[in-house]
Amino acid sequence: MNRYILFVAILFLQFCSTSKQTKNEQYEIYSILENLSDSISEKLISNSIEKIAFMNYQDLSKTNQALSKYILNEITLQLFLKEKFQIIEREQIEYIVNEQKLNSSGLINPESAIEIGNILSVDAIILGSISEFKNEIIINTKVISSNTGEVLFLNKTSFLKDNKYNFILDNQNDINKNRKSFRKKDSNQADRSQLIRRLGRSFLSCLKKNDYECYSEYRANKSQFRNILLMVHVHNKSKRESMLENLNIEYKKYKKTHKRKFVKLINQLNSRGVDWSRVEVEKIDFKVIKDFDQKKLFKVDLILKQGIKHIHIGFKTFWLNGEFIIYNLDMKRNK
Repeated sequence: MNRYILFVAILFLQFCSTSKQTKNEQYEIYSILENLSDSISEKLISNSIEKIAFMNYQDLSKTNQALSKYILNEITLQLFLKEKFQIIEREQIEYIVNEQKLNSSGLINPESAIEIGNILSVDAIILGSISEFKNEIIINTKVISSNTGEVLFLNKTSFLKDNKYNFILDNQNDINKNRKSFRKKDSNQADRSQLIRRLGRSFLSCLKKNDYECYSEYRANKSQFRNILLMVHVHNKSKRESMLENLNIEYKKYKKTHKRKFVKLINQLNSRGVDWSRVEVEKIDFKVIKDFDQKKLFKVDLILKQGIKHIHIGFKTFWLNGEFIIYNLDMKRNK
């Protein structure tokens, strides 16, 4: 009997150790990039730099393009969340780079940094590269003054290409294959209005069919969910860190809540005798709550009409790199 208890105890300890190790590995890569972002921020502030632009992180090995994009997005987001810098939107940079036939990769010399900086009207350019040596991913980051061409910041950091690396790529690829594409250039209010109207009609179609699988296309994957946590809790560091350290648990809660709110809304609509054959969209209003590069937070009001009855459904939606994530779904009123 004692041997059996000892055996079970050993298995339990091994399980806990593995779970803790996995969680630490997941959190470590985030911590590495957060520390890098903090160092960049300190250098920018010490040089009185407020307006910045990011160039692409060049993938020197030609095999880590997804990771290169992730690192760029993560550092950009971290600096945005500090609310101390004006960051030029990526689409604007790409447009100008293409128009002027400039180099958007990490191969930028002081002269081209000054040229790009002057065109974009920024104080500094942030760029870098990633490379692979043996089983190690190496991240090189550089900040160049667009006024003088001087290198203001130079950093080299690395991590092992192990579970941390696989975890990042798994989350980058964890996207619903059936998710509707909204990849349209979002350059002005008219474009945004068109995007939100398309989202509203698509969401309404899911409601009419009572189809959660349809609605789940607007559920965040784990990497997107983490970005949402960072944005929502930007002013509450202790809560943010606690939730990020327990990301797996928080993500499971989020998925359950996402489905529960959809089912609750369907039940509310059914209890109020909604006849979808008579329902029309009266209007779709929205306003931008947060606006940053390819990440935006909208507050959306979907007003439906059935005869003299009005149904007001409100939700927040994140626009994350060309995809909508619906958040905080709720029925506001029913007249």
